[in-house]
Amino acid sequence: MELQLLETEVRRRDSVVDPTTYDLPVLNFPQEEGETDEAYAERQNTAIADCIDGHLRFKKDGTFRKVVLIPRMLEFIADLFFARVDMAILWKPRGSGGSLAAAVLIFLVNVYHRKSFVNIAGSGEQSLAVYEYIRGFWDYLAEFKRNMILGEPLAMKITLINGVYVKCITGSEKAARGKHPSCLMVDEACQRDERTDLALAAAMQTPMSEPDRMIVLVSTFHHPTGLFQEHWDYADEKGFTKYKWTIFETMAQCHQGMNTATEEDPKALNHCKTSCPLTRKVAVRDKQGVIIDWAFKGCNGVARDTHGFQTYDQVRKAKNMNAGSSTFEIEYEGERPEFGTNIYAPAKIDAAVSRCPVDDAGRSYIEWDYESPKAIGVDWGLQETALVLLSLERGRGYAGVMEYLQLTGKLVPEVARYLDEWHATYSPSGKTIPVFADYSHPYNNIELGQRGFEVVDVPFQRYKDFGIGNLGRYFEYERIRVLPGFAVLVRQLHAYRYGRDGKPVKKDDHGPDALLCAMMAFRFTETFPEDIFTSENVDADAEGELKSEEVMEF
Repeated sequence: MELQLLETEVRRRDSVVDPTTYDLPVLNFPQEEGETDEAYAERQNTAIADCIDGHLRFKKDGTFRKVVLIPRMLEFIADLFFARVDMAILWKPRGSGGSLAAAVLIFLVNVYHRKSFVNIAGSGEQSLAVYEYIRGFWDYLAEFKRNMILGEPLAMKITLINGVYVKCITGSEKAARGKHPSCLMVDEACQRDERTDLALAAAMQTPMSEPDRMIVLVSTFHHPTGLFQEHWDYADEKGFTKYKWTIFETMAQCHQGMNTATEEDPKALNHCKTSCPLTRKVAVRDKQGVIIDWAFKGCNGVARDTHGFQTYDQVRKAKNMNAGSSTFEIEYEGERPEFGTNIYAPAKIDAAVSRCPVDDAGRSYIEWDYESPKAIGVDWGLQETALVLLSLERGRGYAGVMEYLQLTGKLVPEVARYLDEWHATYSPSGKTIPVFADYSHPYNNIELGQRGFEVVDVPFQRYKDFGIGNLGRYFEYERIRVLPGFAVLVRQLHAYRYGRDGKPVKKDDHGPDALLCAMMAFRFTETFPEDIFTSENVDADAEGELKSEEVMEF
């Protein structure tokens, strides 16, 4: 009698954890006799695509939305779910479904394979993004959730009644070296911090020895060296299968310029090459640097045959917002980050100088007036300190560098003396010009504040990337003027490059950093919105996915 009760309870629990009980389809079906491997894989792919389309919804802005799969996303999910591969590395573009695909995979493995999964991320924000997608799937399947989830989901862990769980953690040394199940997702595996790389690498060691392991590295490839780069470059040797897609593959089918299509050019690809901002023409050079041909990069007609979820305007907005830097090409197009690349385009720096008018005596000048808003930037150094004075001439369409000084061995009182002179010259009415000073020398900033200046601290650790992007747009859209007499500043702007660690080289950089600080006062997207938001049909839903700027708190 007791044995019958035990068997009944086992059947009941098996029924509860069986997804087909809740109208989810069967996915773990066998290969039919005589069915080829290719046909079997196609049938599996169709089944999992139908399952995702018919039963999974993620939550955004309080509403449930369908998961739109592009072919490469389906391939990534299906290959791992059906154990065609056990270790994978995904080079994903920003805002293009990589984290959503990872969440789908984790959910399906939890439910159908009854295997636990740990998602360890390079940042807490990223681990939370994947976790929120998974929670949304469960919220949509409300009855399934009531019967399957053990208690209420915790902040970063969901446990099923059969003991299976998903846990999302940040890649700290302590968390990484803990005991993990055989399924591991390393999210945002491309990091600048070597300590994070070591922690993520340590986390991968536990499941490596498991016979039923699943190890997945997922990241935007925005840093040229480290854990992600090593596993991508040596994927075959390490046993990882590569997956990659670009933002253009996630677009809905594009019809821009199709009115120019002809019999010889039925997809109007000539429009893509000559008129579309999502396609760029680049020079092909030989070893001596001589141009031998031209090539087209970017979309270049890819979106003529896609059926994704991004609109043309969403993608164009992402590109516009990242103009003046290599961010869009690297993080959205999938261009590989390189060492030694210029942070600001040399041609745009030259344009900022050459566009200054010249008076009858042959001297360059910048038109400005006393009422225009102004800002001062300060970059402190142990040996040298740089000062920049900017005037925002909104009506004239630019920000002008009015003064530049690079001081050697000068203390705060000497810096304050120059700031007093600038106030007297450019703000004779006594209106305070804010001083945006880098926070590497906090006591210097405090002393300036005690001397009566309005000082705004700029912590580079948090705002350096934003500042580079903001200043880069002024150069890209030719909204800045720099007098040729500021030769030291111009030279340093030309030499400003990324180093092997993916960060700006800390050498001869005082001028660019002081200019970056001053420009913090004039956020480009607010100062010249007409350059960025060129379309009236931008889908607001894309802004959270595509926006790369951090909201400034100054």
